[in-house]
Amino acid sequence: MTVHVFTVDRYGHVTRDLGIRTVSVELNTPPEPLPLKFPACACPRHRTAVTGKGVAQPPTVHAVRAEAGWFLDQASLPRHQTVAGFGRDFAACIAELIPRVERAAREQGRAATIAALVADARHQLGVCPQPGLVGEVARVKGLARCVVALGEHYDVLVQEART
Repeated sequence: MTVHVFTVDRYGHVTRDLGIRTVSVELNTPPEPLPLKFPACACPRHRTAVTGKGVAQPPTVHAVRAEAGWFLDQASLPRHQTVAGFGRDFAACIAELIPRVERAAREQGRAATIAALVADARHQLGVCPQPGLVGEVARVKGLARCVVALGEHYDVLVQEART
């Protein structure tokens, strides 16, 4: 069988024409691998970056912050599996940001100013998954708000330390 192979970006736009390939239709013959490294996909289901030798890495803190802002702006309810994936990413990001924010605030003598924010973030981490989609979306939106707030405070603390 003959197929024409293209690479496309995440929006479906053709980025490269790889030409015509012949693919075996024999059941016992594996297909020839394409000489590609697929870039990271931006959809919520595949939010990992491919680096080096094609090893998937977890999303960066900045990517998770952008996702949190996107999640908070959604008017419709996403699928439950999508919400659960965002919840895991947001919880991991909060767990990573809390020590960074505390350390930066301590270095500037402003630990008391972020104490309430950190306490709220820890409280949100302790909230159990909720039954039903509406309850789970509310829980994950709380995590998303904490990700955005912690990230903004961290950026402010780092900028003030540089000046």
